[in-house]
Amino acid sequence: MSLKKKIIILVTIVTIFILCIVGYFLYDYFTPSTVTSTDQKFSLTIPGKVKYKTRQDENKNYNLELYSVKDEMFIYSTVIEKTEPVQVKNAVQMEKDDLANVRKELKDITDISERSLDSGNAYEYSYTYYDESYQDHLFAQIVWIETEKNIYILDCEVITKNQEKYKPIFNEIISSFDEHNS
Repeated sequence: MSLKKKIIILVTIVTIFILCIVGYFLYDYFTPSTVTSTDQKFSLTIPGKVKYKTRQDENKNYNLELYSVKDEMFIYSTVIEKTEPVQVKNAVQMEKDDLANVRKELKDITDISERSLDSGNAYEYSYTYYDESYQDHLFAQIVWIETEKNIYILDCEVITKNQEKYKPIFNEIISSFDEHNS
């Protein structure tokens, strides 16, 4: 075999290898993943462009906890079983009113807005605050989702420098909320 043919074969193999690698990363970037709460009550779909990890909450405060080290993003979830009728919007308002007692350097607090999801109604508001343990400012989007059986609270947070990138991502994740029938 001539040297020219060997070079052509080698270049072809390298090109195919590079295309396979690029294809894998493009597939990974555009393919969303589904994450389910530890109690199997609900799931969220996370866009493929978000690289995240989940962890078990040692204190059992959250039934879902995921984070992205690279983007400094966090999502926490809690579930409250509805044992009696609850005025969820009033509970959200009380929580929002209590923020000044819980968070430091509160800014940009929004009004509570309501939207419909496939699983129920959602009440949400957002704000920025200074987190002493993290030693930086964070943007928080708090969402209460009321379904027939439960109330779910999603706390979506990200460092403020990544806030504009994550606002639409948080909305996409929240819209994907799916309560499991169990």
